[in-house]
Amino acid sequence: MSPSNYIGLRSFWEALDIGDVATTKRLLQSVGDEERETAPFVLAEAAMAFSGGDMIQAGESIDRYVGRWPNEPEGIEWAIRIHHVAGQVERAQKIRALRDRAAALARLDLERRFIECGSDALRLVVDVVTDTAISAAVRIRLGEILFGRNLLGPGQSDGIFDAIGERAQNWSAQSRLFWATVLFNFSSRTPEALDRLFELARNDEIDLDSFAALQVVINRVVGFGNMKVFAARYDLLSLLHLRWAARIDAAMDEQDRRRLRRIEAPAEPTRRIAILAPPLVSLFHAPTARTLDLSAALIGDHGYQVRIFAGGPCSLRPRAPVAGDAFHNVQADALSASSIVFEGIKIEIASDFLDDGQYRRPVTVAGDILAFQPDAVISYGDASPVQSLLADRVPILVMPTGSAPPVGPLDRFAGEWSEDALNEQVARGAWPADLIERAVFGATGVKLPPPRSPRRRQDLVPGARLVLGVAGTRLAQEIRGAFATRLAALLVDRPDLHLVLIGGGDRAALIGGELAPVADRVQVLEFSDDLAGLFCGCDVVLNPYRQGGGTGLAMAMSVGCPVVCLESGDGATLLAREDLSPDLDAYFRRLNCLIDDEAFRREVGDRMPAQVERMLGFDRSIQQVVWTVENMAADFRAGAASPAIRYREKDRNGRRTAAQ
Repeated sequence: MSPSNYIGLRSFWEALDIGDVATTKRLLQSVGDEERETAPFVLAEAAMAFSGGDMIQAGESIDRYVGRWPNEPEGIEWAIRIHHVAGQVERAQKIRALRDRAAALARLDLERRFIECGSDALRLVVDVVTDTAISAAVRIRLGEILFGRNLLGPGQSDGIFDAIGERAQNWSAQSRLFWATVLFNFSSRTPEALDRLFELARNDEIDLDSFAALQVVINRVVGFGNMKVFAARYDLLSLLHLRWAARIDAAMDEQDRRRLRRIEAPAEPTRRIAILAPPLVSLFHAPTARTLDLSAALIGDHGYQVRIFAGGPCSLRPRAPVAGDAFHNVQADALSASSIVFEGIKIEIASDFLDDGQYRRPVTVAGDILAFQPDAVISYGDASPVQSLLADRVPILVMPTGSAPPVGPLDRFAGEWSEDALNEQVARGAWPADLIERAVFGATGVKLPPPRSPRRRQDLVPGARLVLGVAGTRLAQEIRGAFATRLAALLVDRPDLHLVLIGGGDRAALIGGELAPVADRVQVLEFSDDLAGLFCGCDVVLNPYRQGGGTGLAMAMSVGCPVVCLESGDGATLLAREDLSPDLDAYFRRLNCLIDDEAFRREVGDRMPAQVERMLGFDRSIQQVVWTVENMAADFRAGAASPAIRYREKDRNGRRTAAQ
């Protein structure tokens, strides 16, 4: 391919990213016939047709690509997306098998390259990181293989992290972003690592897709083993979203600006609420379950018209769900439908913005929300650039699904902590003080299902004296390091203890090197839609390092199971201060007390159900949500200035805090 066409291809993807159809057509038409038949241009042709809504041409082009290059993961991902959106589910499932084959081939190729490199593992890592022919998603997968499956020998990983740091300064922004992902998934989280993330967030080279990828990386840094860097996370994501919104704003044309005009506040309430939510993945997925529970309650109990705009918080590569997955996929049935029925309630879903552009997607969603003319928007989960586009155009209530400060423009947010506990976070410097005045306490309700089939200890592990339980969908990353080492030592000292990991996945990856000496007493169970029933068979449930909403822990509490949690864990918002541990030493002291003292174990378990109802009582919280929405809408109709505007006026260079 000629150098000029390399440049043209890069310009094509940039134009497609912002929805500039005219430029994409012009660039493709300027390419010679011979080069149009190469893999990059066939894929570009399919992507252009897909983004333009020509599903017949998109399907023909992507089938031609997959037929000629069946082992290219990026093309396979596009094929799955195109055929799903076109309603060709059976075809998409067949292509999914090709994707799995390509991933296996990528692993074999990496192992071959590893053998060829011999002891020079540094050369192998540099090759993977800087190989721009491999898509970002596949490179991340290869990084996981390198560092997560112990292809590197003892001590090699640390040496590579040290040696590669200086080289990375000369790489492109995209390669540095990938390296950051590897570094933060498989290395220690240090202030220097956070400095590198700030550097990336300020970099003008990274494209719009990479803003979404960087958001994922930042959350992983904070979420897996370093919950005390709340303030740094808030500053990083604030900087990221300010720059992200500015990039979108600069690319916006007049037609989009007209669509995103400030809606005129009606004289009377419209009784309409828009919910901006993550993709509706599975009822095991806490944001999905919360979105549907809230929607059904607002419609059925309070008479609102609700429309869910699913897919709001952007991910690295938004993809249409694949039917037939182990999880029953809520949105798979909604891709070509305008509503779903949940608990007998019909809920409207807007699902016409499934393109892959990180410009077009948020702009389209924001425009569709404003066209719906809601009284307010409820935004679930992580921040989205859609919030920036909606700020001061419609009131925004944020419902975080984690215990960290909410990011992005907002008028009010549902505080997961109690008011006293949140004030403690502010006093410690972990939360910005200016958020407190916008907190709504008691509005974070979760409908916790009762156990359908309560299990006994003997049902989980026959013959066990005591069973420790841990549940989650990312346990291979969460049960690592000092936590896993201490847990393994406890199991070695107490042969009558058994550990049950609920969440499924690769058993070897879940156990890792730390738990390998006690692997015979580690049981791995698939995730269950009767998680509360499984917790009935656990004597103690452990909360590892993680950032999340603590829904699994809440289910354990609801059935009277004592839980052990760090004061910086995702269950810290649910538990009384006396039940939290400040560090791992206190954590394992408390765990030993619960193991040794049956009366203490019973006393702690007996007060868990009342505590979780006090914090997450669903019916009471819905009343608080309704009250908040009605007050925000009334202020908006009265012409009051939106507090969300203050966020957009922050210093765009970002600020650093002492709580790192």
